[in-house]
Amino acid sequence: MAQIANFFDVMNLNALLTRQGIAAEVHLRDACGRQTLWFELQDDATDTLAKAQNTATTYFASKGKVIEFDIAKGLNFWIK
Repeated sequence: MAQIANFFDVMNLNALLTRQGIAAEVHLRDACGRQTLWFELQDDATDTLAKAQNTATTYFASKGKVIEFDIAKGLNFWIK
């Protein structure tokens, strides 16, 4: 069975990013092939994306899920 993210995951991860002061928001696109999540960065700080990626990785790991980021920009990710 495929691993998925639900709306509660998105809401909880967005709340966690806010609590940690990371200027990013996660969005979810759900299509027939698979789900894609992506970050909308709210500032131009060079470390914002890295912090958001680390937070998302840690969050989903706590749920027993492994995520993978796109190699182009790292804004898009999905659950493996």
